[in-house]
Amino acid sequence: MSFAERPINVNIKIEEPETRPEFPAVTICNNNMFLYDNLVRLTGGVSMFTALFPYLYTLFSVDGEKIANFTSFLIPEDADYGAGQNQFTFIDESAHSLEDMLRSCSFGGLPCGPENFTKVITNYGICYTFNAGKEDYAHKVRNAGQQYGLQLLLFVNERQYVAPRSNVGFRLMVHGQDEIPNVASYGLSLSPGTASTIGLKTTQISNLGSPHGNCVENVENNLKYFDGAYSLSKCWVECETDYAVEQCGCRYYYMPGNAAYCSPYMLQNCYFGKMNEFALKADPCKHCEEPCVQTNYGTKLSYSSYPSTIYSDLLAYSVSWPCDEALAYHLMDLSSKEALVIFDNIQEFIIERYYAIEANGQNISVFLPSPEFHSIMLNALVNRLFADSFENLHFYALLRTLALLNGNKNDDVNSSVYNETKDMFTAIYTNLSADPWSDLNATMRGVFVTWNLTSDVIEHLIDSLFQEYYVPLFEEVFVYSYGKTAEIRDNKTAEIRDGETNAICKKYMQENLSKVTVYFEDLKVNTIVQQPGYHSFNLVCDIGGSLGLFFGASMVTFLEIIDFFIVQFWMKKLSKRENK
Repeated sequence: MSFAERPINVNIKIEEPETRPEFPAVTICNNNMFLYDNLVRLTGGVSMFTALFPYLYTLFSVDGEKIANFTSFLIPEDADYGAGQNQFTFIDESAHSLEDMLRSCSFGGLPCGPENFTKVITNYGICYTFNAGKEDYAHKVRNAGQQYGLQLLLFVNERQYVAPRSNVGFRLMVHGQDEIPNVASYGLSLSPGTASTIGLKTTQISNLGSPHGNCVENVENNLKYFDGAYSLSKCWVECETDYAVEQCGCRYYYMPGNAAYCSPYMLQNCYFGKMNEFALKADPCKHCEEPCVQTNYGTKLSYSSYPSTIYSDLLAYSVSWPCDEALAYHLMDLSSKEALVIFDNIQEFIIERYYAIEANGQNISVFLPSPEFHSIMLNALVNRLFADSFENLHFYALLRTLALLNGNKNDDVNSSVYNETKDMFTAIYTNLSADPWSDLNATMRGVFVTWNLTSDVIEHLIDSLFQEYYVPLFEEVFVYSYGKTAEIRDNKTAEIRDGETNAICKKYMQENLSKVTVYFEDLKVNTIVQQPGYHSFNLVCDIGGSLGLFFGASMVTFLEIIDFFIVQFWMKKLSKRENK
């Protein structure tokens, strides 16, 4: 019976590594999948982004719960992710960049940076992995202790949060280089305003395969979508992918393969429902077994508050990041009401300048005297042309406050501060996916066609709109906005009391910065090895022992019996010969 049950013994021991051990892969994800500025850029501006909201919160529920305002929103069948985009590119281009998230990095006491990370697509969104084992290379550690580990300072950028999670911070997962990180299920949560330490201990497991167990012995996997060694996480992702494609004919953004990405309509009407059914199955991926040989990294998370008051004070006095940015946002919040007044004034200014240009001889209404034309034109200029980027202009003008106060720089029109701000504003403005002029151009062309104008007249009108209205208005609105913003900035800066800057800086750091250290607590390796508890040799010995116990028999007894029969055989044979 024991032999048939295939019992096993488990040997556990602690070993010193013979060589420097490899550091595991560390994957970092921001809890926010969609950066506000990126969405505005991809959708073509604030007004278009606002129209996107029902889609966003219908497709990406907050922590699995639908927002009440969007529960009944039905996505049209022909809805897409924007011109030239599929689900993957939309999510990829909307995500936080590593350059924005990673503010400092060191490994083993040596500096590191974005070049040491690899972008990865996970079930938690777009993430970044340190020491991903790219080109079969992995960093090794010199010794145990925090100073020999990975130290990161991460910027959460909460003001840019959109969806789909209600918690602020990061998700971190420690794993082997051959694993697909299942960050949603096994990641550790990191909060802003904390300094976290994650101590590691290595465990190497060697399990027995068939007939003692069901683990996968062949490390060269036979999975369809993944190369390299087999892992349970790869098998599960492949299993999910096959199920989604089988049920809906499409896949989610993080799933491998060549099937089409699900459209917004298919996500709402097929994918989410079918994957909920998948999650409720008792064992949806029975064929996915643990590998026989694997390395696990046990983690121990602890944290303390960050930063200390003295540290934030030193940064405030040095006028360095993030205190300059903290003060700029603080001034922006203080001046929010004034900013709304500026924006209303800008609208009036655009209308006034539009009719001034018209009266000063451009006289575009010679071709189009209709009031409808002026209404469409002004609506496009006021609500579409300048509204989308005003907030960025307001912020960048404020961002130079500390530099001005500390360096006594001049910020008049045409100064270096003015030109730098204008360059930043223009760069953001022209990076909108739906270029403002192209958008206005297309709108006006559509109007002109309905009025049965000839192509020559339309081209003349479009050229006049750009050269005689759009360009001068852009220049004049920028000068007006900059001057008003600088005026508010100076007034609000004067309201900040002595010492208040330090508190503003510390609060901003507590809300946006997370410090984390990942290190080996001990280089010793815990090894867990399974061995057969009952060999074939044990079976033979037990049979012999049982016979000896119950019949008094032993191997000598069997040999004597055999010898007896041999002797009897030869005696009979010799007896027959003598009788002849």
